[in-house]
Amino acid sequence: MVFTYFSIVIISLSIISVLIIVGAIASNKWQFNFSYVSFISVAIYLATSYWATRLLTPMAGISILGLIGLFEATIGFKLALKFKANLEEIEGELPDFLSKNTAPPPALVLLMVLVYLFIGWIGTLFVC
Repeated sequence: MVFTYFSIVIISLSIISVLIIVGAIASNKWQFNFSYVSFISVAIYLATSYWATRLLTPMAGISILGLIGLFEATIGFKLALKFKANLEEIEGELPDFLSKNTAPPPALVLLMVLVYLFIGWIGTLFVC
């Protein structure tokens, strides 16, 4: 089966969406902090970057993670809120954009995309 850039993006976005939804429901049901789901998320990001680099190019692995990071920083927050994820901070206080139904600040979105681009770069280093 030939994988294209677009198919890898769609498959990765689907996996991350399912992870967000299942993680949000589970964190609400079993009362654990939703931020623990991010460890699974990082493993998926590394695997996606490795997979895209093996099949396409290193630039594809990095840029796909940038797109997924943009998705998670915007739509992923909305999905987590919609499915009532347990988003309690250690101090018990939520940031303003999480407690209201507003968009995350652009600086946070940019920071998340940059972090995911870095993770994508790390994933490309595993390819020999």
